[in-house]
Amino acid sequence: MSPRPSSPMFPVKETFLPLPENRLAVAAVEEFFQAPTSRLGRLVFVSGPSGTGKSLLLREFLRQNPSVTRNSDSAILTASEWSAEFAEASQNQTIDAFQEKYRSLELLILEDIAPLSGRRESQTQLQAVLDEILSVGGRVLISSNQPAGSLERFSRRLINRFHGGVSVSIRLPDFDSRVQLLQHFAAARQIPLPTSVAEVLAHALPVSPRELLASLIQLETLARRQKASLTPALTEHYLHQEIMPQPATLSEVAKAVARQFDVPLSGLRGKKRAQGVVLPRQCAMFLARELTDQSLLTIAQFFGRRHHSTVVHACKRMESAL
Repeated sequence: MSPRPSSPMFPVKETFLPLPENRLAVAAVEEFFQAPTSRLGRLVFVSGPSGTGKSLLLREFLRQNPSVTRNSDSAILTASEWSAEFAEASQNQTIDAFQEKYRSLELLILEDIAPLSGRRESQTQLQAVLDEILSVGGRVLISSNQPAGSLERFSRRLINRFHGGVSVSIRLPDFDSRVQLLQHFAAARQIPLPTSVAEVLAHALPVSPRELLASLIQLETLARRQKASLTPALTEHYLHQEIMPQPATLSEVAKAVARQFDVPLSGLRGKKRAQGVVLPRQCAMFLARELTDQSLLTIAQFFGRRHHSTVVHACKRMESAL
């Protein structure tokens, strides 16, 4: 089997950027592709949140080492593809051929292991394949959006097998790494990205490389449409309009609470202390504090109260009830 096409999440021209957050993963995968002699290094489990570049890392090393797949019997596929192929083999009563196909491999790369959760037969087949490949000196690399120990509805035996190799993780990038990533993405696309703009984006978006790339492309598209340069001001506008959630208004909160509790809006905002509106009003005050950018005094006055202490009391009561 030959490698699958590159993931559409990262364009073909995208190159992997080594960062402190992926340093250990890079080292483990590099050794893996250099045909390690130790049994430990022949099974690598790479974990990390979605979009952190696990597939891109693998593709980068495959591109640098084309002989790995050319000179060996190899398979590179996702766990979903594996499971679908096994299901088809079961339906067609060709499980023996399925087993022979994978157990004879010298190299198996299985991406995104999570979809095998709860699939007992698929896990049993995978366990047998791993044992066979590793017993004859083959190599297996598995990627996951969670560490092996956090995978749910996986057999203990398979988890132990994952732990029996080299386990490395890729973390979400910190601020400095996000700046580097944005500059890296911009350079690959010949986007003139000032450092000040990269820093504004990096500060506002503590997200994965994939999400950073998507935001950069959206920002660059906005600049082209407006025939404007990438500036901190334009970036702030983009973040405010497209990314940052707009705070709810007091009126929106009050209407939603009135509808939920089936009480009149005038009752929530009135000065009466009727038993039927006390709890809804306190709930509305609590939500107003959490969801709007208004001061406690403004919230109190909106709900017909003179002092902010009323809001403080309402919030404490709701917090104790939650």
